[in-house]
Amino acid sequence: MKLNAYETRLDEKGNIYMKVANTYKVDGRLVYASPERLVNLFGDVIGIKNAATEFLYVGCFDTNLHCVGCFMASAGSVNTSIFPVREIIQKSLMLNAVCIAISHNHPSGNITPSQSDINSTEKIKAACDVVGVQFLDHVIVAPNTSEYYSFAENKK
Repeated sequence: MKLNAYETRLDEKGNIYMKVANTYKVDGRLVYASPERLVNLFGDVIGIKNAATEFLYVGCFDTNLHCVGCFMASAGSVNTSIFPVREIIQKSLMLNAVCIAISHNHPSGNITPSQSDINSTEKIKAACDVVGVQFLDHVIVAPNTSEYYSFAENKK
């Protein structure tokens, strides 16, 4: 299977559109079944797990929880990443997502969410509710460990 990572572009008239920026080879089906699958997709396949700076990725899923694509929502610094709610919702809708899940990394190795992570996740959940997109999970990964933090598993 393959996973398409998209980016937004402007055409000659200034209209926004999504373009495949990269394609990743994935073992097995691209179905959201657990937080571990997000760790595999974003942490291992795309490689944010061992990145030296923070990255935030969004996975977009259809009604049957098949991944229809993903995109990088932000590239941060060594200890911070922004969560651009407007762009996350816009791009998710452009990919016709029914559900989304997000994942970002903590280069420090500490998978515990910061207060900023918690607040940003709540803002994204609220925005998803407004536009009718189900928010599945937010998973935090870190280098050199198989551990992760799942907001869904921790009821956050």
